Amino acid sequence: MVFLNIPLLQQPEVYLGNIAELFNERGEVIDQGTKDFLQTFAAAFARWVRTWAKTAGE
Repeated sequence: MVFLNIPLLQQPEVYLGNIAELFNERGEVIDQGTKDFLQTFAAAFARWVRTWAKTAGE
C-alpha cells in the first residue's frame, strides 16, 4: 500500500477474539474492557481521518 501512496492507519490495530463472549444477542458490547478499547480505537481513527481530510484538499 505504501508503494501505491495509500495512507494507512497502522496503529492502533484491532483484533477481536472470542466475540461471542464480548457481545450480547442484540450485538451490543457487554465487556467493559472491550468497550474502552473500541472507544480508544474509534477516537484514534477519527483523528486519523481528520488529519487526512485536511491534506486531501491541498
